[in-house]
Formats: sequence, C-alpha cells, structure tokens
Amino acid sequence: MATITNIDLKNTAKIKPDCTEEKTPKIIKKSGCNKPATTSIEYYEQTTHEIYEAKQINEGLFDLANGKTVDGDVVKQRLAAKYGI
Repeated sequence: MATITNIDLKNTAKIKPDCTEEKTPKIIKKSGCNKPATTSIEYYEQTTHEIYEAKQINEGLFDLANGKTVDGDVVKQRLAAKYGI
C-alpha cells in the first residue's frame, strides 16, 4: 500500500491511473500523519463483494457446526410441494 501526500492527491490525473492499475489502496499523508486511504471504485467493489461472500460462508459454517441444517432431500420435497415441481 503506497503513501501519498495530500498535495499529490490534488493531481487526480496521476492518482486515478495509480489506483486503477495497481489495484491497491493509497494512504494519504498530511502533516506527517497518515489519513484515510483512497482506491479505485473497482477495487473497492471487488473487495466489498469478497467480504460479503466470506461472511456468508462463515454464517453457513456456523449453522453447520450448530446443527442448523436441513437434509437436501427434505428441501427438495418442500420445494416440490410448495411449487408443484
């Protein structure tokens, strides 16, 4: 993750390609202190999607470990009864 100054941040023509090509966040440094990061919207959306998927997998594993599952044949029977399949 690269660090840039707040002065560099004003040069959007330089920052946009850096964020898009490197696909990594940039930390903004102002007066010697690190501030929030900036990144491309594509990288942000991809990362957010991956976090959502990981959350869903963790919830499924939690349910599995705690016996909160239904047998596949039972699910098929319920769907068939409900939708006439």
